[in-house]
Amino acid sequence: MVHLLFRTPAAVAIVGGHVSKGGTSDVAENLAAELGASGKRVVVVDVSTLLSNPSIPVPDDASFVLGSSTQVWLWPRSSEQRIEIYKPREASGPRHWLDALRDRFDAIVLDCPNIETVAGVSEVASMADTTVLAIEAGVRSKRQIEQDQSALQLRGATVVGCILIQRG
Repeated sequence: MVHLLFRTPAAVAIVGGHVSKGGTSDVAENLAAELGASGKRVVVVDVSTLLSNPSIPVPDDASFVLGSSTQVWLWPRSSEQRIEIYKPREASGPRHWLDALRDRFDAIVLDCPNIETVAGVSEVASMADTTVLAIEAGVRSKRQIEQDQSALQLRGATVVGCILIQRG
């Protein structure tokens, strides 16, 4: 499934993969690690951190933190990692943060929390090429999953499937 989602340069939203606030989810990290191992340049976007900023900046080359795997970077930096990371935006540069990421990376993993936990998740997920729901076994009911899928589709997200997470 992973390589089918990322046959071409693509942005995929993983909705619901977060266990706790801050940092990236296991689902996003594992997906990014597999893509990185295949030689793709991958960025994992922590959507919780992204949406907590009053305005979303266009990233520059100094905005990324090396991830835990080869060929994997993280964006945006968390508040603990923040140093002077933004350069003035060039007039000829991309107009949108996602366009800037598409220019720099082969694969973009938008690591989104559950729809109910952070405002704006559905809107960000709808910007991705495809969206996958990450469902923790025994935590969400079938009705909740269907509601999440409907909410995403109403915002224009292309939901292509689910990943079932079994926590140890």
